[in-house]
Amino acid sequence: AVRLLRGDLSPARYLAPETADPAVLRLMQKIRIAASPELKDEGAIVRVRTRDGSEHAAAVPHAKGEPQNRLQPAEVEEKFMLLVSPILGDAGAARLVQRLLSVDSAATVAGLSASLAA
Repeated sequence: AVRLLRGDLSPARYLAPETADPAVLRLMQKIRIAASPELKDEGAIVRVRTRDGSEHAAAVPHAKGEPQNRLQPAEVEEKFMLLVSPILGDAGAARLVQRLLSVDSAATVAGLSASLAA
């Protein structure tokens, strides 16, 4: 419900007041989750029924990030920034990303350690 209304699922979206928002609560009452025998413990099928009764469906055989549906490098960086920026700030998280991306060519990991401490 939060994803539909807000457009993202950042960690803050799982906390009040987001989860207590009346609009989120109303939408949550309209959502039903059920196991689908056609899926073998993987993926999802989303079905949406509109007010006029028409139904739309889309299937995702493997969740994003699974080996069969890997995140692209830009998506990994975006997710990293989303999770780390609240802790290190945007500039600190960006510095850490750059150090992590260059770790293979670094003579030591001292710079990486310093980035984590900053």
